[in-house]
Amino acid sequence: RGQLYIANFTALEIDVMSTKDKAIHSSIPLPSHPSALALSADSTYLVVTEYQNGTSVQQGFDGVTVINLASNAKQNFSTGDPALGVAFVNTGQALIATSTGFYLLDPVSGYLQAVTSVAAAAGQPLPVQQATFPPQIIQTQMTASADGRWIWGVAIGGTGAQLIFRYGVGGSFVVGQVPVTTPLLPRVSVAADGS
Repeated sequence: RGQLYIANFTALEIDVMSTKDKAIHSSIPLPSHPSALALSADSTYLVVTEYQNGTSVQQGFDGVTVINLASNAKQNFSTGDPALGVAFVNTGQALIATSTGFYLLDPVSGYLQAVTSVAAAAGQPLPVQQATFPPQIIQTQMTASADGRWIWGVAIGGTGAQLIFRYGVGGSFVVGQVPVTTPLLPRVSVAADGS
């Protein structure tokens, strides 16, 4: 494609930058503030998570926008609570993390399926000890392995207990709520084999 998609929080849009001349040639308007985005493996769909902003007057909505990059068609789906992170798995579905739960989204049909709640996931043990990092900047970050079978992520950033999770295709979740004195910086990278 030769394009870079950039979440522009303040403008409520996705800026599209050419990788050839490094200039923004177009923008895709959104109904709300983008918090994360992910491109499908076939580069057909761009999924953007969004949340409301504003204290006295709410602006936007809590949900997901699916953009078909071939047709420029957009569909908006409400999650009911702030949608904070997204990553694609090898089934073509996108795992969505919200402030209260995890969902699988089929970008073709728009079917949004609940996977588990943050409360249910927080009680499960984490298989490894975690390190301590500087304070976080945003609340949620996730990324997929190269083969699309695993998604690792950090959620509930900025709190005294953060949720570290691994999601596997087929619905397997390995998660743990880890008490931390210094909040994690939610940046995630994963090896090609999902480890």
